[in-house]
Amino acid sequence: LDLIVLHMSVATTVTPATMDQNGFQAGEGQHSSRRGSMWGTVKTFTRQRKIQLILGVVIFLMMIIAGLLLVAGLQATNSGSVPSVGPFESDDDIFGGEDSGSSDVDGDVDGPTVAPGTTSGPTGPRRDELFDFLEDVSSPSVRDPLTPAGKAAHWLIDEDMRELVAADTSLLQRFGLATLYFATGGGTDDDGGWE
Repeated sequence: LDLIVLHMSVATTVTPATMDQNGFQAGEGQHSSRRGSMWGTVKTFTRQRKIQLILGVVIFLMMIIAGLLLVAGLQATNSGSVPSVGPFESDDDIFGGEDSGSSDVDGDVDGPTVAPGTTSGPTGPRRDELFDFLEDVSSPSVRDPLTPAGKAAHWLIDEDMRELVAADTSLLQRFGLATLYFATGGGTDDDGGWE
């Protein structure tokens, strides 16, 4: 009969008393210099520390993926999938730069002009074209004459002396300013005008 010797190691449970201040299990995994270890004392991770490390790596990777998706989404949006606001080629066209060719009615505006009012004007292809254009760049509320955008659209179409068409670069500027005018209470009977 051969004698078989079994060597069994008993696992010890880790208690807070056996952990050091960094969450490492004290005493386990240490190598003495007699064994020739070049690392000296090696500390092992506890189960809780391993979970924290794994969660940190997973969260970091998710943040990187989210950032990449955000950048890819912004590039797809800027590549032309969003409809253009208007027929403008540059910021000078939008903001009325030197070569935009747009000017006020006669270029001689000495003081405030007539305040925009709301009246119902004639129907026709120009009116339909402007309502469609303003509805595309703004919202369907431009057709409601009770909203500030609707009041501005009706003023631009029916009363504005410039009689702009959708291709004019100053149409959106005038629409935005007229909408602001009506949104801040302009055009009401009790505003008192400029007096």
